[in-house]
Amino acid sequence: MNNLPRLGQEILEDKLEAYERIGGHPKTIELLEGWLEGHTLRQLLDDPALGKMLSEEWENYFLKALLSRLTAAEQETLTRMAIFRTRFDEKEMAYVGASGATLRRWLDLSLAQREGPELYALHPVVREYLLNRLSTDERTKLHLWAAEYYARPFVEEAKQALGDEYK
Repeated sequence: MNNLPRLGQEILEDKLEAYERIGGHPKTIELLEGWLEGHTLRQLLDDPALGKMLSEEWENYFLKALLSRLTAAEQETLTRMAIFRTRFDEKEMAYVGASGATLRRWLDLSLAQREGPELYALHPVVREYLLNRLSTDERTKLHLWAAEYYARPFVEEAKQALGDEYK
């Protein structure tokens, strides 16, 4: 917990109490770190409505709070990124319509994580939370949209191979 900037500033007794309450799942702790952007650990600990919850319930609690800080467009962009289920870079960011500022916001809120110098990913906890909010029809449309992205290089190659015959 001390390695995370916001949690590292909290007092030891509060961190221990929070750890006891929310458990030690690394992603839950990362989500707590993002949640602390607009809150204090004491607010979490003093809220009587937040008694003992299961790890998944804490993850959902933090994710709901973090996503509420994003605009509807930012949430939609993050959900589009979730459908890829892989690491992403600038190309995928451009395809989903996300800027560098958006990515930095996702990283700051622990909604995305760095996977390499220029690679990022959504943690499975975040990704599944986003995708599970979709209806079957919405998910199908999103899969078709992602398929267009993956098919584009093959379509372009086929067009080039066919040349004038394609026109």
